[in-house]
Amino acid sequence: MTLSKIFLYFCLSFIAGIFLNSTFSKLNFFAPHILISAGLILGIILISVLWKRKKIVVIGFCLIFLALGIWRHQQTELRIMNYEAALRGVRLEASRRGYNDLGEEVVLIGRVVKEPDVREQSVKLTVEVENINGKVLVTTGRYPEYKYGDKLKIIGELKTPVVFEDFNYKDYLKKEGIYSVIYYPKIELLNQEKLGSPASQFYAKILDFKDELRQSIYSSLSPPQSSILGVMILGDKSRMSNELKEKLNIAGVRHVTAVSGMHVVILSGALMSLLLALGLWRDQAFYVSIIIIFLFIV
Repeated sequence: MTLSKIFLYFCLSFIAGIFLNSTFSKLNFFAPHILISAGLILGIILISVLWKRKKIVVIGFCLIFLALGIWRHQQTELRIMNYEAALRGVRLEASRRGYNDLGEEVVLIGRVVKEPDVREQSVKLTVEVENINGKVLVTTGRYPEYKYGDKLKIIGELKTPVVFEDFNYKDYLKKEGIYSVIYYPKIELLNQEKLGSPASQFYAKILDFKDELRQSIYSSLSPPQSSILGVMILGDKSRMSNELKEKLNIAGVRHVTAVSGMHVVILSGALMSLLLALGLWRDQAFYVSIIIIFLFIV
């Protein structure tokens, strides 16, 4: 059994755990912690006792990843419940604060915890609100500009994300820990980029590097090549003109401008072919490809 197949089985086991718990949660059944613990213990026993039997060891690890998938989904569901409970508590503490769809203005203090998503005429900010275990997606104008790490005071109406006929936008945001949206609120900048944790500082450095790469692309190439390369590598849709988008739609290749799993598949195939052509063994090419793909995702 190759390492790539083993890695695939581990990923599928983790995904299966998430799927099982999400299915059971819709039936108001939550796997007890003792069941998750039993999966972890059984997996550890199989690995430790039957270490020389490789297939059994793989099954043991799959059980562990299955239990971890169940636990991961449960933590997400718990965070949602805590967020909703916190919003209700905030509303009781101060009448000017409310929660989704009440038609009341809320006053929130939070920090931008993700790179701003710049669109043609608007910007979407992911803001983690103080005293509430959750995030809010804020849609505002292009200017003034806000950056990752900025602390903001936001005044507006909390709304539940819309569920469209062909797309569940609410569940899409939920996986990011976002349960409320605010459109064009009043925003006051309290302070800029005072990042405390090493992880936040590291992520800020990554965004700085991404910005340098963006400037390099747009200074080295002219439109439309620069905008296409920027959106394919960086997901930067702000520079694409409506005319170019319409041409891509007519040609049926608009999907190449959306950074997605397809890009990872294409990148994986290209990297494996290139590394094998350079003389690396398949196992070596696999590990190098994983590292490069991880950097691409980051």
